[in-house]
Amino acid sequence: GEIHNTIVRMARNTPLREAHETLISRAERARYLALGADRRWSNSVEEHADILAALEARNSEAAGRLLGAHVARTGTALLEVLGSAKSNRTAA
Repeated sequence: GEIHNTIVRMARNTPLREAHETLISRAERARYLALGADRRWSNSVEEHADILAALEARNSEAAGRLLGAHVARTGTALLEVLGSAKSNRTAA
């Protein structure tokens, strides 16, 4: 998403940018699936706003903590979606 690209660009960190470019295409489908989880889209939007506010305040500690929590919640949502899909296939 655009917010991810903006954060990476603002970091002015070439290795980070290169890693992001490599990994984002691989993660795109997973992000899409995770956002389909119950309320994940609205929660994700709120989390992004909080991360941006911390960055604008130049509070790197809060931004890092918020980012870590955001990634963890997205991962949990993805696992739930994948687990549900697997259960549905097994039941069919």
